[in-house]
Amino acid sequence: MRGPARPSPMTQPCRILPIMPSGFLPVPHCKQSADGMCLPACAAMLTAYLGRPISQQHLARLFDTQDFGTPASRIRRLDQLGFSVIYESGSVPLLWHQIESGVPCIVFVWTGDLPYWSVSTPHAIVVIAITDDAVWVNDPAFDAAPQKVPLGDFELAWSEFDYRCAVIMRSGGKEL
Repeated sequence: MRGPARPSPMTQPCRILPIMPSGFLPVPHCKQSADGMCLPACAAMLTAYLGRPISQQHLARLFDTQDFGTPASRIRRLDQLGFSVIYESGSVPLLWHQIESGVPCIVFVWTGDLPYWSVSTPHAIVVIAITDDAVWVNDPAFDAAPQKVPLGDFELAWSEFDYRCAVIMRSGGKEL
């Protein structure tokens, strides 16, 4: 007799967040599996949100992630798995538009400017909501999600990486 089905090595569950307030995107939260795994964890959140969950480990191999992390531009390699990726410099109004359209974004930040961090390092996070005074993010380095970041602190942290962000879409250009 066979045992229960095992999850595919391509998938790894992310934690579904409790019911979120209006304007918050229901992006599952994935905690990064190790130091340096923030970009694979963020990509896992977005692929799960798009209905095609892929494990951090598979994404880390695709991105050639090292112990110290992954260059942000390697997010473009998701096209090898059938996703379309827009990787460019953005702005808060652009993020606001994406969130209002139901599209979360990965942003690249310097953690030393984020009030809930105690160390300074390059990092990737997922924006799931924006209000007049704050940005709400799923930060893969923490169990708790979402994290509230005052808008000024967010912009300062993001400016360190020239406001680089990534939007992931299903193949064919459909964002959702």
